[in-house]
Amino acid sequence: RTWRQSGPQGVELSPLFTDPIRQTMTALVRMAPGARLPRHRHVTDEQFYMLEGDGNVQGQVLQTGDYYLAAAGTVHDITYTDRGCLFLLLASHVAVVP
Repeated sequence: RTWRQSGPQGVELSPLFTDPIRQTMTALVRMAPGARLPRHRHVTDEQFYMLEGDGNVQGQVLQTGDYYLAAAGTVHDITYTDRGCLFLLLASHVAVVP
């Protein structure tokens, strides 16, 4: 599996599928302990399934086996992990929002 740095320090992405017409992707995302994603918005629905570790999304603590869905246009506050995590992501490209 090939991993590449994706934006913030400690966040890596391994693309599985990209749909250039819908501008969406399916990818594995790996976050190191303490890593954070900035506040952002998705054009399409965002779905992810936690494979390992923990993540805090919109005040919800997700653990291994948890599923999360955010409707298109939803703005996420900072997403972070305390112990590190690996999740399957299905989403559009994002825009960082101040």
